[in-house]
Formats: sequence, structure tokens, C-alpha cells
Amino acid sequence: MKFTNTLFSRYSIEEFDELGRAITKKLALNHKNNEWTLRIIAELTEDLILTQKAIGSSTKKAFTAEIKAEDDLFNMYFIGFKNTIYNYGNSPDEQEVKASEVLRPILEKNDDRLYDRSYIEQAAKYNSLVSDLKAPTAVEALKTLNKVSWKEQMEIKIKSIETLIAKRDTIESEKDTPTDKDAKNKIKESISNALEELTILHRRNLVDNIKPTLLEIDEVIKRLNANARARQTRKVNVVDGE
Repeated sequence: MKFTNTLFSRYSIEEFDELGRAITKKLALNHKNNEWTLRIIAELTEDLILTQKAIGSSTKKAFTAEIKAEDDLFNMYFIGFKNTIYNYGNSPDEQEVKASEVLRPILEKNDDRLYDRSYIEQAAKYNSLVSDLKAPTAVEALKTLNKVSWKEQMEIKIKSIETLIAKRDTIESEKDTPTDKDAKNKIKESISNALEELTILHRRNLVDNIKPTLLEIDEVIKRLNANARARQTRKVNVVDGE
């Protein structure tokens, strides 16, 4: 029996938590008296405690709503800024076309999808973009396309996000809770080890009647993979439709 390949790179922490809990529940229900499965359950349960702490802390973090609101506004400004610059490449006005040709490579160089990155990566790439936009030719191009104020609004939002994140991190550093990243890495490793060990246990017939349980776990994996694919597709469609 071989499990369906997991799309761990696309899983949210909630999906890792759901899969881990499904594995422990099904093993406990069907094989609670087997020493091998009991050890797997114990190891997974320990890391599932961390995922629950992380999930709880991430939804209650200070300034979460404020950071998201500012980031949503930044994304709107940036997408409009990018689309306008690109669209001017088809303008009947020669000066506007030239301005677009100056600015487009700068946007592409600094990642014209930076709004789709993490807060930290987004800020770093945007600050690099701002530095490149200080070139005289870029400044003139922004003036030609009337985009100076748009750039200023984006800078205000990025600085606001950075300030809020700094305040949040100061508060969070005083709490004894794992980060989403740490919790995800731990539960990912535990689940990977559990699935590998379950495959070996089945192959060596070390657990009675384990195949039906593994098939049930595999159905959970398939469902979570489908959810992850659908979420990625929606994300791409939203971006492409902008």
C-alpha cells in the first residue's frame, strides 16, 4: 500500500493539524492495543499540541486585523499602479509609451507580484523598487503617467505595515507560543515519519488489519490535496483577473 503523494508545500497549518488528528484518531480507534501504532499516536499528539497553540495564537495576535487592512490597501494601490503602467504601453501617446517602457522593467526586476509575498518579503522587494524608482528617468516617467502620488500612498502603507509588525513582534516575543512556521515544520516532519512508518508496518504485517485504516487516511490526504489545489487555483484566478 502506498499513500497518495501529499502536497505539503501547499498545506496550511490547519490542514496539517487536520491530517495529524485524522491519523491519530483512526489509529486509536482501530489499533489502540498495538505498540507500534501507540508510539505513532504519542509522537503525533505531542506536535499537534504545538499546532493548536500556534493556530490559537495566530488568530489572536495583536494587530492582526490592522496589518491585514493596511496590506489589503497596499495591494490595491500596487495592482492598480502596475496595471496602469503596463496598460500605458498601448497608449497612442508616444511619451506615455516611453514612460511605460522605462517603468515596466523596473517593476519586473523587483517582482511585479510582490503583493502575493509574505509581509517581510513584500516590504523588502518594495523598498528595492522604491530605490530603483529614484533614478531620474524613472522619476520623469512617473510624472508623465501621474503616478507619483500613487507611489507615495504605497510607501505610506508599507511603512504602516512595518510599524504594526514591529509592535506585534514585540508583544508576541513575550508570549510562550510557537510560530506557525515552527509548528508546521514539526507536524510536517511527524506526519511524514508516521506515513512512512505506517507503510512499513503494513508491508511487514506488524499490525493486524491495518490496510483499511491506511485507505481511510489516504482518503483524507486526497481531500486535503484537492482543497490545497482548489485554493491555489482560486488564488491564481484572482490575480490573473485583476
